Amino acid sequence: MRVTALHDVVHVLTGYGPDIAGEVTAIGFTCGQMEPAAPLEQIGYGMAAVVPGASIRHKLRVYRHAVEPGRRADELAVAPWEDLLDRPLDDIRGLLGVAPTAQAHPHGLWYTPWTPRGAEPLERWNYVEVFADQTT
Repeated sequence: MRVTALHDVVHVLTGYGPDIAGEVTAIGFTCGQMEPAAPLEQIGYGMAAVVPGASIRHKLRVYRHAVEPGRRADELAVAPWEDLLDRPLDDIRGLLGVAPTAQAHPHGLWYTPWTPRGAEPLERWNYVEVFADQTT
């Protein structure tokens, strides 16, 4: 239950947007956290291959670059979130070993406006800009 409750926190920590591409990438990070995750990790690779928005090579690299930081980071499910949420984002990333988005993905992420039929279209988010606007 705690992992499910932290899903949106993973998006903020990693910088992965709320669009379908960001969801696929967040799955990759989560797979790195819960090794062995072979079946789910393979589903994530498959989703990265078929979700539109960039070349297949780029999407698979983004996915792979999400799994690796998930493996290296501290286990987010056991982090003392009740004590961390008031701290600055960069401090939390440093404490938990979560690389900033630009460092984890030097070739960038990918975004897609595509959503499955019947789903609400999602806004493109840039967490760095959102937080910068709130601190100025």
